[in-house]
Amino acid sequence: MRLAFASIAIAAVGFGTTTVADTYTAGIATIWVDPETGSPDFNDFNIYAFGATTFPGYSPTTNAGPTALNNLVTGGPSAIQVDSEMLDLGGGMFEVTVNWSTSDGGSFFSHIEPLAMNLPSGRTANFQVFDIGFRTGGGPFPADGIALGTEWMVESVTQTYYDTMGGEETTEQTFGTSPFPYPDPTEFYQTAFIGIDFLESSSLNGITYRFNISAVPAPGALALLGMAGLAGRRRRD
Repeated sequence: MRLAFASIAIAAVGFGTTTVADTYTAGIATIWVDPETGSPDFNDFNIYAFGATTFPGYSPTTNAGPTALNNLVTGGPSAIQVDSEMLDLGGGMFEVTVNWSTSDGGSFFSHIEPLAMNLPSGRTANFQVFDIGFRTGGGPFPADGIALGTEWMVESVTQTYYDTMGGEETTEQTFGTSPFPYPDPTEFYQTAFIGIDFLESSSLNGITYRFNISAVPAPGALALLGMAGLAGRRRRD
């Protein structure tokens, strides 16, 4: 995370929004998901496109427009790019929008690296992962979510699919729990799994996730709120 306060556009709390430029990690991987249980095998995946501060020129930043990921196979820019926006709405409410797209308008399926389809186990990948934050980071792949500055919870989320024919479909989604802890609970992380067969048949070339998020008060703040409530009752007595 690298916050760029010089780029903050500030509005009065309750009367507008605050935007902050913050670097974060984003990656694309192929993986095996058990068709019977729906459980991903986190020991059997290939990362083939990545963006982070450790990859100069491929470092996604909130509220800064699309950024190409580094193609780890070719060493050059991937056609898959990511764009995100974080808005502090005030009153402990945030809106995070994540946009995945292709720079040439082609489908995600057409830009899967062929080498990435052959997983370490020898199986053929059946899902593609779109990841923000890479919470299990290590080495040149740092864990770095979108900074919110507070612990948080997702109130609601929508997913919009775009295809190469100009089609568009928005649906309500649920924000599931993760088997991996958040390295920094004040940063936002998200991982989406989409079947490769579906990517091929639907010709998707864009995905937008929009999250409505609320701050979770720290335990100390909750205690103070309780004391304030108690004091209020005493004054009424």
